[in-house]
Amino acid sequence: MTLIVTGVGSLIHIYSIGYMHGDSGYWRFFAYLNLFIFAMLNLVLAESLPRGTILEAAHLREAPIGTRTSGDLIVSLETAIGRRLKSNLGAGQPLLARHLDHDWQVTDGGPVTIVTILGGIRIEAAGVALEPGQLGQDIRVTNAGSGEVVHVTVTGRNKVMVRPNIR
Repeated sequence: MTLIVTGVGSLIHIYSIGYMHGDSGYWRFFAYLNLFIFAMLNLVLAESLPRGTILEAAHLREAPIGTRTSGDLIVSLETAIGRRLKSNLGAGQPLLARHLDHDWQVTDGGPVTIVTILGGIRIEAAGVALEPGQLGQDIRVTNAGSGEVVHVTVTGRNKVMVRPNIR
């Protein structure tokens, strides 16, 4: 991409020498043109991250994006820091969940603590996960005491919260 920007920029410079010859704004035009080429090269040369990179706060910045972005957009920096990229990420590209290795908070068949809060009372029960889950993902678990399958949301490492039963 750098070669394309410099190649096209060079062609524009060569063409502009003849086109702007004798114009009173010749020097100002070339100053702006060089500034534009500099900005384009900075954009192209901005840091891209290769697959396998462990994300750090320095790699990420929050920025407004368009509404047409996919639904698996990472919106919290805290959920991305420390995770490994499973694909290359271009500079300025929105970070999506599919760019990151899975961060399983709950493993299939692993023990979980099922939590529910009713009227200020916190109830905890032991359970077994029926599927793996990442933070915020809805999964199914079996309540170890009753044997009932419960639909829950993953809230932390081996911790899940019962979802409201709305039909």
